[in-house]
Amino acid sequence: MVSMKKTENKKTKVTGNKTPFFTISKKILALSLLPMIIVCALVATVGAKALETGIEKQIEQSLQIVGVSVDETYTNLYEGDYTRDKGGKVRKGGTSISGETQLIDGLQEKTGFQVSFLYGNMRLITTLTKPEGGRINGTALEDDVYAQIQTGEALFLTDCNISEVDYYVYYQPLINSDGSVIGAIEVATPMQNVKDTISMQVKDIILIAVACVLVAATLVSVLSRSMVKTMKKTKHFLGRIVNGELDAEPDEKQCRKKDELGDVYRISVKLQKTLRSIVTEIKDSADDLTASSNKLIKMAQDTQESVNDVYH
Repeated sequence: MVSMKKTENKKTKVTGNKTPFFTISKKILALSLLPMIIVCALVATVGAKALETGIEKQIEQSLQIVGVSVDETYTNLYEGDYTRDKGGKVRKGGTSISGETQLIDGLQEKTGFQVSFLYGNMRLITTLTKPEGGRINGTALEDDVYAQIQTGEALFLTDCNISEVDYYVYYQPLINSDGSVIGAIEVATPMQNVKDTISMQVKDIILIAVACVLVAATLVSVLSRSMVKTMKKTKHFLGRIVNGELDAEPDEKQCRKKDELGDVYRISVKLQKTLRSIVTEIKDSADDLTASSNKLIKMAQDTQESVNDVYH
């Protein structure tokens, strides 16, 4: 029986001293940071998409400005419609523009955009080059792209592969006086530059989000430690009461706390005082009972002595 009690006490002691891995401070930290991490991830994802959309819109507008400028420049420099003569040269009015790359080369140098003049679905003159070098004059557009240009509406394409490079491309249709679409001005910029810009911006967003999470984690950790410290002091105080130390002095600093944990500590102190009062009353009652018992014993002894005197 004694050995079983010792075993139980030993088990209780081991269990009571074992610190769980997922402590309340870790729970508070997890509950506080998990929503923030989710929100930061969503902000980074949505922000990256919004950034990409915004940059693509700006690129479209920039390419459009160049395309319209080239169209208006040809219109202002040369009067008349676009035609192709018997020798295969393309003319604007009476002026041949085949092979004249000065205008598009100047724009390419100033803007960084690749510019092409398309007659029909073929690049008549262009600043675009092959991987091995040399311009890609005479290359044709894909049929579905050319079909959209033939509607006379401007066209903006993303992820358009030209000569093994992915481009953002804007097509400004070239329209003769009779309303016929004879070609287009093609303005392009590599996608990789935009992807690099977006990647840098997204990294900045992620770094800011991580910094916010770390700051929040630090604040939550400090606050949770303070809370856990109060709970440990309350636990220690209650443990002393359980062990019968009803004269244990409470921590005045914990008693002055104005939060719920302070309320719990003050209730623990009140419990100590109540138990001490009950124990004092029981002790006083026991002392009175002992005094009464002693009086009864004394009376019984006196009665016994009187009886003995009568018999003798």
